[in-house]
Amino acid sequence: MLSCPSRRSASWNEKAWVWGGKVEEGETVSDAARRECLEEIGVFLTEMQQAGTIVFQYADHTLTTTCTVFLVSSWEGEPKESEEMRPQWFPTDHLPWEALWASDRLWLSDALSGKQVFWRLSFDQAFQLVVSESKNPA
Repeated sequence: MLSCPSRRSASWNEKAWVWGGKVEEGETVSDAARRECLEEIGVFLTEMQQAGTIVFQYADHTLTTTCTVFLVSSWEGEPKESEEMRPQWFPTDHLPWEALWASDRLWLSDALSGKQVFWRLSFDQAFQLVVSESKNPA
């Protein structure tokens, strides 16, 4: 698994090990994932499968973020470090679970095993997970 620790230090993202971005006008979610990956680590995604959806709700309820999870099986180029990310490879049986956010530990193993994941995660003002609800199919 390629994990991409954030190079930007902030209290809310110091354990960010995946990348993301916003969908621009006229883009599909998969188009945005391809663009963000190319911009942030220099890799063009050629084969990817949607693995689920995660909804993040923050304490003040003024921000809700919906994220689409993709599993990538083929790409062009070699991941490279950028201002945003520091890509690192890990065997899937030796992931740095202790370095991930508690919320990522809830859904990542299911996604990597091929299950579709659907989670709603709520965080307090200190960005600590307070409620998690799985809607994963049985």
